[in-house]
Amino acid sequence: MFSRARAFLRDLRILGLTPPKDDRRNEVEQMLDREIHDSEGLRAMILGVVFAVSLAAYLYACWRRPEIQAILPTPAQRIAVGISLSIALLVVTLIKPASVLLKRANRPPPLGGRLISAFLETTLPTAMILALTARKDSAPINALLLPPVFFYFPLIILSILRFDRRLSIFTGVVAGVEYAALAAWILRHAPPADASLARPADHLVKAGVLVLSGILAGGASSRLRTWIGKSFAMLEERKRTLDRFGQFVSPAVAAKLLDQKDLGSEVRHVCVMFLDIRGFTSFSEKRGPEEVVRYLNSLFGFMIDAVNAHNGIINKFLGDGFMAVFGAPLSDGGDCHNAVLTAREIVAGVEALVAKGAIPPTRVGIGLHTGPAVTGVVGTTTRGEYTVIGDVVNLASRIESLNKEFGSCLLVSDEVLAAIGGDRPADAVGRGPVKVKGREAPVQIFQLG
Repeated sequence: MFSRARAFLRDLRILGLTPPKDDRRNEVEQMLDREIHDSEGLRAMILGVVFAVSLAAYLYACWRRPEIQAILPTPAQRIAVGISLSIALLVVTLIKPASVLLKRANRPPPLGGRLISAFLETTLPTAMILALTARKDSAPINALLLPPVFFYFPLIILSILRFDRRLSIFTGVVAGVEYAALAAWILRHAPPADASLARPADHLVKAGVLVLSGILAGGASSRLRTWIGKSFAMLEERKRTLDRFGQFVSPAVAAKLLDQKDLGSEVRHVCVMFLDIRGFTSFSEKRGPEEVVRYLNSLFGFMIDAVNAHNGIINKFLGDGFMAVFGAPLSDGGDCHNAVLTAREIVAGVEALVAKGAIPPTRVGIGLHTGPAVTGVVGTTTRGEYTVIGDVVNLASRIESLNKEFGSCLLVSDEVLAAIGGDRPADAVGRGPVKVKGREAPVQIFQLG
């Protein structure tokens, strides 16, 4: 009993009716499966149209054209051809909805079912040829010279759309074996008078051409599957690359990032912004989680837009603040100018929200510093993050924390003002050389606004 149960389960696996052992297939394989389902639907539609037209034409000929009786003398033969066309049409018609259901369920196409459909489709020309051997007006061997023989080739060509070389080769082998068997049966039971048509070698060569066509189609299908797989892998890699920059990269920057082939480590001159919401800890202690989230979203929403509008990126969020970078991975040459404009917009935006009563009284602290930094992706191939490393990051963070000491909202280093050059703000107020934690030499700081 157990052996029969194991055999039954094995048969189910062969037919593709049991779930795959590994449900953790990567996204590229899932995308390829979806493409296979789409191609199966397209192939089924093409064959369905061909079979439907053939069946309609055949039924019309049986009804309106008495000449069909000369080709198929008995009603049983005519019914057999009609049933064959109907079964082929039914099988092909069922492929598309089955592919849609499997695609929605995120299941790979079952190999067993695809083999069965390939066999039934390829057998249809054989059945038509077999029916034509009963013609009254010609010898049975002439059926091997009529148009149905050529129907094998479209089926073999369309098997390429299945993206599985096994199915293409299987289609070619079935076509070749059925043709050879049919030719052997005709030569044995109804040898032709014309000796040139009675050479088995000629028919074996034709059968071999069918098999070879299947092999060639299998090679083309394999190459096409590999190309599509690589294309999907490239798309997935691009998606992962963009994910490393977070969800808050502007569309313009994202479009440029797609064209960059290498995001490896490099030294770039950047302007780093640190922003902190003052008094957030005491604010969150007195509010519920939903209110705290709404408060942060109302602030971060326009802040992110301001950073994006001036060609910066949000590199990371720090709970009640964030770190933004101008000049990496892309730069328009005015990184410090863009950073200062962004900082001013953020300060003005917060004041406007408070004035309208949209948020409770809120102050922010912003620090800007510019200098060289190492930028690039840090992590593994499966999980990485675009990061900026260097003294410029540490000093920008220290400058931001000085806002608490001076009671200010926006502090920048002397290097930032020097980089702005002729656009040096008139409201810049020097705070003198300031001793910064972790640095021996004092730092020249300026307050803006």
